Amino acid sequence: MDCSLKDDLLQKGHHPANISLTRFAAVRANTLRWVVALVLCLVFPASWANVGSVINILGNAKIQKRTGQTSPAIRGDFLYEGDAVWTEAASNVQIRMIDGAMVWVRPSSELKIDAYKSTDRGGARNESSLRLLSGSMRTVTGMIGKQSPENYRLNTPNATIGVRGTEFDAVYVNAASAGQYRAETGTYHRVYQGSTQIRSGQQEINVSEGQAVFVGTQPNSPPVRLQNIPDFLNLPPAATTITAAPANPVVAARDQIRILVRYGNTNISSGETSVQVDNGRLSWVPVRQLMGQTALLIGSEVVESNRLNIALTASRPVGNQASVQLQMGDMQLSGRQGVVGQYRMSLELPAATWVEVTDRGPWQGVKKALAASSSRYEFQKVFIMAEEKK
Repeated sequence: MDCSLKDDLLQKGHHPANISLTRFAAVRANTLRWVVALVLCLVFPASWANVGSVINILGNAKIQKRTGQTSPAIRGDFLYEGDAVWTEAASNVQIRMIDGAMVWVRPSSELKIDAYKSTDRGGARNESSLRLLSGSMRTVTGMIGKQSPENYRLNTPNATIGVRGTEFDAVYVNAASAGQYRAETGTYHRVYQGSTQIRSGQQEINVSEGQAVFVGTQPNSPPVRLQNIPDFLNLPPAATTITAAPANPVVAARDQIRILVRYGNTNISSGETSVQVDNGRLSWVPVRQLMGQTALLIGSEVVESNRLNIALTASRPVGNQASVQLQMGDMQLSGRQGVVGQYRMSLELPAATWVEVTDRGPWQGVKKALAASSSRYEFQKVFIMAEEKK
């Protein structure tokens, strides 16, 4: 939509004293166009596009829209720039951003999305700007954090965190929550994978994998590395408490899920492939590892699987046989910027049960590539199953 129409009359020299009767109708139509365009620009601005969605909720949470309206958070809700997510006690909200990043907002927390833009979604540049106003969160950064780390930042009331493609925790303890956390007020930050920089005022330090830092709320407090990691920086992503933690852990045991794929017949394992991912964590998996040596139709181009990586998240409560929520789709083509969202797929995998995905997700891309290369082709049925790591 062109919102510059408001200047159309002035640019063309229209003035009531200069308008003849023969031109009145044209000017009136132009004026009407300007009024309609102005209203539409105010109601539906060009940036009005979703930047993420709620994919899981434990407990209760609310979303405050940038318009000021507040409503209960519901799985599937779209999020927009300016929105804020509030979680209640014993609650957790999992968010998937448009670049594949995953965010978990833990109990009694508030996270605001100040800005989130992706060139893959029509943005002028990649940008991620989040604000943790209170409480605790975990994030696994997506393509923006990997491709444009200089444009990624997470702010708390007294610190700013930048990344180089990573997974980390951030906690802001205010005066009201200091007793619950049993900690001094300020920003706490731990890196699980990759590295970050944390800045307070003019002072900045780098934080490497396995390290934790603290920034106090006193004026000019510098970032300080912690010798002992607090319990609340040892929680799983989907934690619904800020106190439960393994006894004096260094690194929590990795809970993993194995995703198996079989072609043709579920009773024959000779055509089986598999990948193993951390429970609840986004992983970029080589497509060849998941689907073997094959080709997919990406747009109008046939692309070999060894040139593609695919974003995959498998989530299941730890230690039980509940269904696995599988999210897969965003693909990255080697040697190119951005991601391809053409064959995204979301499905539920009941425990120890094969589910057919022949015409779904990336396998649909394989079928289309075969169809494009020949007038006659055979495409085996494809089945997928999830199981705990053995």
